[in-house]
Amino acid sequence: GFNWKGPREFHDFMNKIQPLTQVTIFFNHLENDKTEIILIHSGWKNSEQWQKAFEWYQLAWDESLKQLHKVINTSENKNFW
Repeated sequence: GFNWKGPREFHDFMNKIQPLTQVTIFFNHLENDKTEIILIHSGWKNSEQWQKAFEWYQLAWDESLKQLHKVINTSENKNFW
């Protein structure tokens, strides 16, 4: 796991708090040489601006994991992983 800062639009409130939000990633080996990735982004506060940041990150992490899946599953990368 690691601490995480927000992008420019959330800088004023996400990057000036202590502790920062935290990202924890788990990799679980499954059958058929598959891997399950569990990503937990925690440390959110309760306010309208934090809710907007949370919703933004839900989409951002989803897209990031989709891109990772795409890269891993390209034929040229199969032997690399």
